[in-house]
Amino acid sequence: MFDSKFVSDFREKVQKAHDKAVPPVPPDAWVDTLVAAIENYHREPSLHGIKRICKRIIKIPESDLKQCEKVLELLFYALAVEEEAIETNEMLERLGGERLKKNLFEVGRNLRAYKEAFGEPFLNALSKMSDSSRWLDGGAGEAKAMIEYLDSGGKGLCTAASFEIPGGAVAAIDKATSTYKDRFFYASGKCFAAMSNSDLRAGLKEFDLITDFNGVLYYTETLVEDLTRYLNLLKVGGVLVFEQVHVEINMENAVAHTGRPVPDIARWANNISGVNLLYHTKRRFIEMRRVAEEIAVPDLVLNLYKNKINENDPIRRYTCVHNLPDMVIIED
Repeated sequence: MFDSKFVSDFREKVQKAHDKAVPPVPPDAWVDTLVAAIENYHREPSLHGIKRICKRIIKIPESDLKQCEKVLELLFYALAVEEEAIETNEMLERLGGERLKKNLFEVGRNLRAYKEAFGEPFLNALSKMSDSSRWLDGGAGEAKAMIEYLDSGGKGLCTAASFEIPGGAVAAIDKATSTYKDRFFYASGKCFAAMSNSDLRAGLKEFDLITDFNGVLYYTETLVEDLTRYLNLLKVGGVLVFEQVHVEINMENAVAHTGRPVPDIARWANNISGVNLLYHTKRRFIEMRRVAEEIAVPDLVLNLYKNKINENDPIRRYTCVHNLPDMVIIED
């Protein structure tokens, strides 16, 4: 729908809308930036492109909105049609992680944001890194945190992993890959569950630090498999930190929960053998430290996975039939 004719017609209609104003006023620079976003989308259709168009629309001055109201209504209709077409196509071609393309994730978090989100466990892990230490960031987006870490003199080997590199970050990723050669690598083109050790350029028990900042675990339908993969990639003594994710787990055989509220994901994950779990209430993240050679993860039965309209995190409901004690350690 966003072909060259649409672009030219849109520009013409905006001009006519301005000409009808009393007195007539010329369109402002926002028209050019908006049309440029539409043209970029036409060359490479994606939901990220639709997001860019919407950002341009938000910046239209109030004085122009009324004049162009009908024209923008047509644009919003076109956006809705495009979004539905992309989502339908992805459902037909779905290969596990492809569903994430339907969500407009925050992909540009920097190193400071990671420090604020994960606090001391993250800072301590970074401070202990040598030139043989490894950091994996799942759902890394633009990999800003890793690149800033390396730019500031960080010694560790960094692997960013995501289904795709955001369009606006390709140049920065290429530059970092060239600058840091064997010390920075971006694995993409597959959902995390499908990435092999060679894709990540590391084997089992080789990562000192794994981070997931609203990344893989935030949206995945294969929660148990992906969390198990993370833990198997950790060295003994290595740490995994991830933002609290919303999942509903029916633990019918669990010990009755008493005391302060703890999210289902923490109560369930606390029963993974071979790791120590700590739930940080203020920052709302989970820290898991590997303490044994062998890992055993209680299985879950997936009852429902459903994407929520206009929200990134899906509805996920599971059942766990194992006996789960109430022993989560809480850190304020």
